Amino acid sequence: MNRLTLGAALALPLLLVVCLLVAIRRDSAETRSQDQVQSQQGAQKETFAARAIGPLTFEQAWVRVVQEKARQSAPPPPQKDEIRIPVLCYHRIDNVRGDFYHTTREMFEWQMKWLAENADVISSALLVDWVRYRQGLSDKAVTLPSRPVVIHFDDNYRSVHEVAWPILKRYKLPWTFFVYRHHHQPISEQNLRAIAASGVDIQAHSMTHPWFHKPARGQSMQDYIREMHWQVGGCKKYLEGISGRPVNQFAWPFGTYSDLSIVLAARYGFVAMYAADGGYVTAGSSLSSLERVLVTKGWTQEYFKNVVSGKARLEKVFKPAWILPDREQARKATEPRKDYL
Repeated sequence: MNRLTLGAALALPLLLVVCLLVAIRRDSAETRSQDQVQSQQGAQKETFAARAIGPLTFEQAWVRVVQEKARQSAPPPPQKDEIRIPVLCYHRIDNVRGDFYHTTREMFEWQMKWLAENADVISSALLVDWVRYRQGLSDKAVTLPSRPVVIHFDDNYRSVHEVAWPILKRYKLPWTFFVYRHHHQPISEQNLRAIAASGVDIQAHSMTHPWFHKPARGQSMQDYIREMHWQVGGCKKYLEGISGRPVNQFAWPFGTYSDLSIVLAARYGFVAMYAADGGYVTAGSSLSSLERVLVTKGWTQEYFKNVVSGKARLEKVFKPAWILPDREQARKATEPRKDYL
């Protein structure tokens, strides 16, 4: 009896030690698993969207308007040996006649193959991070490959899903899709979710693709401001629900924008906005109207090569409109609406 008692007394501490070691090992494994998930999620966010810095305050957003006005009155001179990055903007890929903004399937296939073999296609997020770093807006050092090119698609044409996406996947090229929701030939929401789930960067292009630089004919300023909140904030909220990732880049419909839309987009958390007309992005480009090149049906293979190599002469055409009467009215007009946050 004494021996049994002694054995139990010795075994009990040993059993407790074993149980403790098992618990520690299990907790350690769970911690490693959680760390791996968090690391993967962090890497995914870093890959798909320019680093989220959150909505700007009104004062910070107003600085963008001041900077944009200064650029319009006195554009910065080109720098010697500056890096010039073409952002190729496509709309639809098919053989429809009469549409200036379409590219044939055969030409698009050739263009993507040529880019895969002769250029370094980078993400739109990396481009924005590089511009922000070069302008002292971020302390995250960013370097670019020697032949950088960015691919954008605007609108919401079904041919993007049916034709362009398979070709881009085949050549493993990153691209960003700027979607406006209520398109007349839209990709189904199910297919849009599939595109996003595959890793494609989904960003905003408004809800209905209106002119952004002034109210529509017969529209009051109050109704125009209300609509702009829906076009910007509503689109952001909708697309974040589709992709599950931050939507913080905006492409101005028709390339039109104003001081109101610049402040509004910045206050809703958009890090960068894109124009729709010619020019190369450089370290000195405006984050409120980054340059793009519209790819159209008249492009030859030689012209495509010239654009990508930086040899084409491209200029901005659209200018912003100044419609805000003063700072205080601008502050009130651009206060983000809770419905879209």
